[in-house]
Amino acid sequence: MGRVRSANPGVPAKLMPKAAFNAYSYLIREDRGWLERNHPLARAQGGAAVDWEACDREWTEKARTMLSESVREGGGGRMSCGRIGRGLGAYSIVIKEMARLPMLAELLAEAGADAAGG
Repeated sequence: MGRVRSANPGVPAKLMPKAAFNAYSYLIREDRGWLERNHPLARAQGGAAVDWEACDREWTEKARTMLSESVREGGGGRMSCGRIGRGLGAYSIVIKEMARLPMLAELLAEAGADAAGG
């Protein structure tokens, strides 16, 4: 599969030959970590495609601002994780990747945000 992806780096997974697509799907489900470490595009970028520490810092500051505005508007500073995620333009990432965003998770816990989404 690596040769197929290396030979076609810009081709979406759905357009790959069926065998390669099946292998890609299997790795996403069963060993995403290995796939992320060995994917040709990730290696070309020098590792992980997302700088989680930078996202955590940036989104924590934006969420802090959103919570402050909520207090000023009479909302009491309570918001759901989902509402904050949508406000950040990263709803699914905030919900799914909270473990990679410790500063944001701490801020939301202190603010009493509903971790289930919403």
